[in-house]
Amino acid sequence: MSHRVAVSAIVCLLALCGLRSAGAQSGPENDGCDRPTVLSDGVHFFSTDGATTDGPNESDCSTFGSEQIWNDIWFEYVAPMDGVLVISTCDTVDFDTRIAVYSGACGSLVEHACNDDGVNCSGYSSHLLASCQTGERYLVRVGAYAEGVTGSGSIGIKASEPCALGCPGGGASEVENCSSDENGGCGPDGPETESLEFGVPICGTWYVQGNQRDTDYYSVTVPENGGILEIDLLSSDEIVGYVYLTRSTCPPLVLGYAFGGCPTFMRTGWLEPGEYHLVAAPGFERRISCDGPNGHQNYILTASLLVDEPEVPDNDDCEQAQVVGAGSWPFSTILSETDGSSDSPPECGSFGTSIGSDVWFEHTPTCSGGIVVSLCQDTDFDSRLEIWEGGCDGTLIACNDDGGSCGYASELVFDGECGVAYLIRVGGYAGASGTGVLEVQCAGGSSACCPADLDGNGEVSGSDLSLILGSWGTSDENADLDGDGLVGGSDLALVLGAWGGC
Repeated sequence: MSHRVAVSAIVCLLALCGLRSAGAQSGPENDGCDRPTVLSDGVHFFSTDGATTDGPNESDCSTFGSEQIWNDIWFEYVAPMDGVLVISTCDTVDFDTRIAVYSGACGSLVEHACNDDGVNCSGYSSHLLASCQTGERYLVRVGAYAEGVTGSGSIGIKASEPCALGCPGGGASEVENCSSDENGGCGPDGPETESLEFGVPICGTWYVQGNQRDTDYYSVTVPENGGILEIDLLSSDEIVGYVYLTRSTCPPLVLGYAFGGCPTFMRTGWLEPGEYHLVAAPGFERRISCDGPNGHQNYILTASLLVDEPEVPDNDDCEQAQVVGAGSWPFSTILSETDGSSDSPPECGSFGTSIGSDVWFEHTPTCSGGIVVSLCQDTDFDSRLEIWEGGCDGTLIACNDDGGSCGYASELVFDGECGVAYLIRVGGYAGASGTGVLEVQCAGGSSACCPADLDGNGEVSGSDLSLILGSWGTSDENADLDGDGLVGGSDLALVLGAWGGC
């Protein structure tokens, strides 16, 4: 190799090295703690592609043995008020995020809050709440659960009033000190509980240290005529609170539960007279110390008793199933008995097979193909859902316990046929009961049983004629019944020819 060629090769290598080095260093402008992007209230788009990791090695996000926030980027936010800072990537990103909030300088950051997986947030996205003070500068760190994982999406940020502002007047204090265990439930001498009076708030404390968390048991007595309990759990906005209703037995039999941010609310089904236990517990999402500076250890639990006895549902028995079409149908399972099987097949859910307190509906689809049956909206108990074909003594063809992002409510899609009547059974896990809304609709891609029934009400009538006339001369695909690309006389003829019930 000549001297000139060798020099040229060296220059090329250096150039390539320079390009590669520049590429390795390129990334988001706010990759470093000292270069944060300033945020105001609202939604902001971001990407962590090319980001490095420069934040602290530890955080309060200690899920699955990892505390680091990898490939992080930084934002700056000045709080406009005293209250709660809400920061979220919930359902708005394409990777597994972690979020932390700090104050102070980059070399001596003080962590205020951290979140890995937000409650009911898909794809392991995050939802964080932290206390904030007017005029305080906060650094928001957004990164990933695992090293080398990056992505993009949007982050929302807003300051708001806090949920709980201290123990209310007339409230009672929990007998247990934060670090002791005087109302911890089942023990060698039976259940250890504290009595709770209806309508009187209990102001208590809890903690989370590693795999240990404080669970506080309170006993309530439903009087002779029975009743419904409404339970409110207020805590720090930054803590996921859990409340359970159990039998007064050891081990406890859970009858219902609820969880979420502040406030957490649960309305039970109709309860027979007797003693029950209410259990208040924090989630494991972050550490909680008994002497924390932000009041994370404090909560307020209140239970109210409603004694107006509801009526037994008309569709309690399969033989009296309520006929429903496509749409939304309010229902109640309170006081309903169990006339179907007391067990669903194991494939219907992952947490046992028990089902009870059922009510029944009958649905004949207006389409052929996927039929969506959902309890996701406004259902206040842990439900189970079954679809039967062939009458009350027929065949179970679909079932579900917990539906996707519905929490403990149920949702399923089954393959329906035009003209076939299906039974929908709505029951409760372990006999839980309550109220909700049943939604039934055709899934995308299903074929209409009666194409001329444009409004889907089960008959071809004046409203369908109005839809044809309103789309006259257009290419509206919903009204173009013959598929020729134009709404006209042939489509009108199809409507008139099908006039009446489908």
